[in-house]
Amino acid sequence: MSIPLQIIIGIAVGLVLGEFNYSMLWLTVSRLAQSRHPGLLAMLSFFIRMAVLLVVFYFLAIKAGWLSILAGLAGMILVRIFLIRKFQPESDHRPQKEIGRL
Repeated sequence: MSIPLQIIIGIAVGLVLGEFNYSMLWLTVSRLAQSRHPGLLAMLSFFIRMAVLLVVFYFLAIKAGWLSILAGLAGMILVRIFLIRKFQPESDHRPQKEIGRL
């Protein structure tokens, strides 16, 4: 398999895995307050998300090589950066000295 194809496959898989991971994390955190057993919910969510990530990255390593794993990790990081910027609250742009004088 050619190097550009490994990178493209890795980034695509990483984007999908990143979206899956952070969507399931968001769903878990939003349901913790209503859960009767929040610790159990958090642990199960973590282990299920990690199992999916490990299985997919394992098959990616076997089929496409180590370069695709690095590209996949980069894809997951890109999803994380995008989601942080999308959901980050708007900051107050006034200088710090003026905020204290309200």
